[in-house]
Formats: sequence, C-alpha cells, structure tokens
Amino acid sequence: MGTTGTKVVVILVLLVAIVTMIRFDVKSVNFWEFKSDDVTRLFTQLILVALVIERALEVVLTPWRAPAAEKMATSVSHLTQMAKEGQAEGQQLQESRLKLTDFKTETQQIAFRASFVLGVIVSLAGIRVLAPLVEPRAFHDLPYAQQVTFNTLDVFLTGALLSGGADGLHQVLSLFLDYVGKTRDRVNG
Repeated sequence: MGTTGTKVVVILVLLVAIVTMIRFDVKSVNFWEFKSDDVTRLFTQLILVALVIERALEVVLTPWRAPAAEKMATSVSHLTQMAKEGQAEGQQLQESRLKLTDFKTETQQIAFRASFVLGVIVSLAGIRVLAPLVEPRAFHDLPYAQQVTFNTLDVFLTGALLSGGADGLHQVLSLFLDYVGKTRDRVNG
C-alpha cells in the first residue's frame, strides 16, 4: 500500500471513530486495580500460548517446507564450491541464492499468516490480553456497540501479539516491569 493508500485508510479510520463516538456515546473503559504480579501472570500465560502456537507451526511447516529449503541450500553450497574452483558462473550462484532467499521469505510469510490466524482463533476461544485488565461490572455498563468494538479489538490485538511470538511478548512484559521498577524507584527515592 502506497502513501496515498495509507492516508486514505487513516482518514477512514478517523471518520469511523468520530462517527462511532458521536453515535454510540462511547465511554471510558475502567481498569481493575492490578499489581505488576497480575500483569506478569497474564503475560506468562500468553507467552505459554505463543510457545504452543510456535511449536505447532514448526511441526506443520518443517516437513512441508524444509526438504525444498535443504535442497536449495545444498545447491547454493555446491555452486559456491564450484565457483571457488572456477567451474560455475557467478550468475548461476546468485540466482540460486536469490531463489533460496525468496523461498525462506515465503515460508516466513506463511508462518506469520498462520500464526496470526491461530492467534485470533485462540483469542476467540477466550484467551485475551485486554479483557482481564477491565473491571467486569463497569464493562457491562458500557453501551453494547462499545462492548462489541472492545471485544473485537481485543481479539485482533491478542491475535497480533500471539503471532509476534513468545519473544515479542517477553519484550512487552520486560518493558512493563522496567517501567514499574523505575516508577517505584522514583516514588521511593
């Protein structure tokens, strides 16, 4: 998507947001009073789920994609050796490397799409990142359209976080804990 397309999407999102706020009397979402241990528990659970998704994708993708990748890598290795001995053309070696790179990129794209879909499905099943932070009674007092919007956002945000993998979730948790620690130090010091 080009710059113009991005601008159009941003403008459309802003227009929908403004109309939604006016039409449905959008209210603030109240969070629980939670401690850093609660967030750590939530993210530890999400990290576990992300690890399961990563492993499941590995089990599916490896037998499907690895044999072709290994053949291409062997070809690159063989052509590299032949080029050192002056028996292969640089063009042929370069094409072989590009083909392997394209194949690996395609595999990464397949893995990302599949992990996003699995993350959304897991989220639809009830494992969420935002819902556990919100006070349930206050949530039920929100207009129905806002509840649906919140749940939809939660499903896709959780799916995206899970598709980023356990390392990405661990980074988010580490940033949170660092922030809490620095804030606590400033208050106490």
